[in-house]
Amino acid sequence: MSKPSEYARKLELFRRIHGKVVPRTAVEGVVRQKDPMKRGWDARKQLSAEGTLILGRQGDDPIIATKRGFPPPKKGEFLALPVDEDRDAYWGSVK
Repeated sequence: MSKPSEYARKLELFRRIHGKVVPRTAVEGVVRQKDPMKRGWDARKQLSAEGTLILGRQGDDPIIATKRGFPPPKKGEFLALPVDEDRDAYWGSVK
C-alpha cells in the first residue's frame, strides 16, 4: 500500500476537523510541502464540492464563522465547517 500524497493528507485533515481552528503548525506538520498555507487554500474548491467549507481571516470568512458560532480564524489559521447552503451565501462562490 502506498503512502497518501501530500494533497490527500491535506484533504483528509480538513475533512476530519470540522468546527476546530487549525493553526499553521498543524497544516505544516501534515503537509510537508513548500508554502503549506497556499496548499491549504488549494484544497478549498475540492472540499467545498464535498460539503466542507474552509474559512480563513479574509473576505466574508470571519463573518460566516461568527454567524455559525465559531471564533473567526486569525492570520495563519483555517476553520473547516460543513457547508450549510441555506446559511452560507459563500457557497455559490466556491463551487
